[in-house]
Amino acid sequence: EGKLKVCLVDIDPEAMRYSQSPGFNAPHEGMNSRSIAWDLRAEDAVGLLEKDPDFDLIVSNPPYIPTKSEARASKLDMSVGGFWEGISLVVFLLELVFQRRCPAKARLVMMVTSITLKSPAVVAALNEAVEKGCSVRVLLEREIAWKAWYAGPSALGHLLASEDEKVSRRRIAGCNLFQGATEPGDSRTGSDGRDRLWGYHWHVAYVLEIQALG
Repeated sequence: EGKLKVCLVDIDPEAMRYSQSPGFNAPHEGMNSRSIAWDLRAEDAVGLLEKDPDFDLIVSNPPYIPTKSEARASKLDMSVGGFWEGISLVVFLLELVFQRRCPAKARLVMMVTSITLKSPAVVAALNEAVEKGCSVRVLLEREIAWKAWYAGPSALGHLLASEDEKVSRRRIAGCNLFQGATEPGDSRTGSDGRDRLWGYHWHVAYVLEIQALG
């Protein structure tokens, strides 16, 4: 009941300028005609959530590609500066929920991909979430193209699926998920003529819902 409070945060001030433009078309009302109070912030989401984790729902499309060191060990790489590389925010958000720093029954809805799941730290954090009484659900699964030449490291071997990972899913946090990307011309689904698109690697996108129960 009452007014909905929605906070949008992006570290890029240009994103904030767009969110205040007519093209963004922010609604004034939500479900059941509840009015919406928008809080737009150009700042680091981690800093914001460290200070104020009191959100019932967190929705994030974080950087999701592990660095080479993150794909080979559980330690996070805090030195990366690209918009696409480094999975520390993924792990931070998972810990925020399973450490119960958010309100009871808070939900995290987050996109990761089979590339993200090449990181032992992400796999460990998802499994720990379940061990600590959280539910993990796949809301959406879809194989999508990856422009590795645009948003990817110069060497891709640490992000590619092994022969077994191409065809077999791994049980992670109670869900059956793929790991790694496939080469151009070798997608997992082979649908829509995608294997003729030689400029694209392929990975499986997952929209996950993580909720602290009890």
